Amino acid sequence: GPTCSLPSGPSLHLSKTDSQAGNYPVTITVCDDATCGAKTFEVAVAPANAAPVVSAGTDSSISVTDTFSRGGYFTDDSTSWSASVNYGDGGGFTPLTLSGTTYALSHKYASTGTYNVTVRVCDTEGICTNAIFNVIVDAANFAPVVAAGGDAALQTGQTRTRPGSFFHPDPPPPWPRRGALGGFLELVVR
Repeated sequence: GPTCSLPSGPSLHLSKTDSQAGNYPVTITVCDDATCGAKTFEVAVAPANAAPVVSAGTDSSISVTDTFSRGGYFTDDSTSWSASVNYGDGGGFTPLTLSGTTYALSHKYASTGTYNVTVRVCDTEGICTNAIFNVIVDAANFAPVVAAGGDAALQTGQTRTRPGSFFHPDPPPPWPRRGALGGFLELVVR
C-alpha cells in the first residue's frame, strides 16, 4: 500500500509503486490527541516512459565490391529521438539521420569478414535501445569473360577448332593466375 513520511517542516512525501497510469484520489488525515484533520486531492500518475523498439532487420551478405544499404524503423512513445550506428569495422558510433521514425543505413566495407552492426535509438529521456545484426562481406565473384569469335556453321557430329581466350578477373583461388589465358576452343554439335 501507500507509504507516507512526515519530515520536519511543511512537506509530505507519498509513494505508491504499484499504480497504473491514471488519476488517483489521495486523502491525508492527520490526528493529534484531540482531533483529526483531513484533506483529499487528486494525483495524476503519468505512464512510464517505454524504451524505443528498433527494427534493423536480419543478417545480410554482400560482396566486398558492393555497398551495404538498408532501411529501418523504430516505435516509441516519445516525440524526439537521436540515433547512431556502429558498422563494426572500427569506426565506432556515428550519428544517424532520422526521418520521423525511419532511418537509412549505407556503408562501404574495405575488406571481407563478418561485421557486427549496432543501430542505437535514444529518446529524450535518455532511454536507449540497440538493434544488432551481422553483415557478412564476401570476396567478389566475377564471371569469366570468354572470347570465342563470331558465329560458325557446323553439321551434326562435326567438330571445329578455333582460336579463343578467356579472362577471369577474380584473384586466386580458384584460378592459377589473373589475366588472359589463350588457347583453342573446341565446338561440337551433337
